Amino acid sequence: MSRPTVPSHWVPYISDSGWYSLSHPPTWKAERRDQWLILHAPQEEARLSFHCVQLVREPGMPAAQVDLASLLSLGTGLSKPAQLDLPYEHTGLEGPAGQFAGFFGGVKEDQWRWTQIWLIRHESLLLSVLFCQAGERDPEREILARLILASLRLAATPADPADVFTDRFIAEARRQYPARRIEQTDVLSVRFGDAQLGLSTFYRQYIAAPDRFAELAGQVLQRAEQLQSISQQRLNPTLDAVRERIMPMLYPQKQWQGQFPQHVGQPWVSGLAILYVVDQPDTYWYIREELLEKWELSREQLHDLALSNLTVYWEVTPMQLHVAAGQRGPSMVLPAKHDTYNAVRFLCPEFRSQLLELFGREFVIGLPSRDFFAATAVESRELLQHFQQQVRSDYARSDHPLSDRLLLVTADGVSAYAG
Repeated sequence: MSRPTVPSHWVPYISDSGWYSLSHPPTWKAERRDQWLILHAPQEEARLSFHCVQLVREPGMPAAQVDLASLLSLGTGLSKPAQLDLPYEHTGLEGPAGQFAGFFGGVKEDQWRWTQIWLIRHESLLLSVLFCQAGERDPEREILARLILASLRLAATPADPADVFTDRFIAEARRQYPARRIEQTDVLSVRFGDAQLGLSTFYRQYIAAPDRFAELAGQVLQRAEQLQSISQQRLNPTLDAVRERIMPMLYPQKQWQGQFPQHVGQPWVSGLAILYVVDQPDTYWYIREELLEKWELSREQLHDLALSNLTVYWEVTPMQLHVAAGQRGPSMVLPAKHDTYNAVRFLCPEFRSQLLELFGREFVIGLPSRDFFAATAVESRELLQHFQQQVRSDYARSDHPLSDRLLLVTADGVSAYAG
């Protein structure tokens, strides 16, 4: 039997370590709470909660064997629900919420009336699912919940959690470069000699292909070692030496403030920040706070200089666009090829004006990654839902992710889209 088709406008979700993924209706709000993913139905009429663990096995032993049925005992008032549309081993129980008080930290009977519990296993992964309904049992909500569960995908080769991944990377780095001082500064953040390495991009690449860890780690370490060979004069240049190569760069604000507070930046819109880099032929590096003091340059002066250089870049590096026709003119605009400065071009008033003229009205953009953007006219709710879905999908797959939110571009500038 083929699996049910998931509606195209549903929102994709991928767990932090890529152990599982699913899709859910846009009206169901996702919340991360400790190690749980919780999907809230409208008006809190129901809730789907997910928690995934990796079954540990002893070295040299076969995969851990678990009898799922033995983990869920059939008590008074409980019954077995119909099997899910899943290719994985699974078992479940359902009944009044009060019968599940001892499961997963307890189910409050005063809040929920009917509960289903599922255990789903694939290879070394065990996924626990808790579905609670308020009020009377609703068959339509159950059908919707089962469709969400039918969208589940579990990884055959689970990636390591971020903390284990960081430990593995440090061990590999010390093996390859025993003379270098290598230490962890945060999860997914490592000091390699004099360089601070952010491993977020590497981790996303690894999640997509866990069996490529050694290959990807080698690439990261090779670039890190190259940084060590850059002279201090290049890392601490005079302002005149780099003035024309200072550029702005968009970056997730939370990641910047949490992992790289030494880099000069400022908040922009919708969880994005503007940082500043020195562009070089084969790479770029972020400007640090200490350099501003050395250059005797204010943040405002640095920002104006970077925007001026961005405008020059936009003028001398014209962008080819793919334009899709709509009923009232262009319906969607995409860059023809990826470029490091594609997303950040929306800081440039001249570039925004060109697209406003092309659309003939305000438009919505998605900036899922550093190298890519998508722009669309607000022609219909259905088109916008499809556009949002594609932005979220691109964001989930990107090596340099920025945001899965939509932004509105008007003659006044860029703001969060609240439509």
